[in-house]
Amino acid sequence: ALHFVWWWNQFVVVKGAFSVGARPAGKITVIPVAPCSLASPGTGDVPSGILVGLRSQGGEAYAVPVAGAWFHANAGVAAEKRFASPIPVAARDIINMLPEVLPQRF
Repeated sequence: ALHFVWWWNQFVVVKGAFSVGARPAGKITVIPVAPCSLASPGTGDVPSGILVGLRSQGGEAYAVPVAGAWFHANAGVAAEKRFASPIPVAARDIINMLPEVLPQRF
């Protein structure tokens, strides 16, 4: 993550089992949540929509990517609880879990 921050001088989130957020000042944040429910095609696209929505509400440039990755991961956890199984779910299932993990206003 820091490599891309230094290369582009931008805020970066690298999605993986544990997502990593980094900012130009060198600060990194690790989201230590890796639900199996996110291991399906399309679920990795959900954070883009979360980030755009949060940023459009005026969220701070570093907080938005990190919060978006956290909300995405925890929506996966909520999906596992809802379906009582760690099986991968569809992107729409992750989207449907967002109201359970998002605050009313970021």
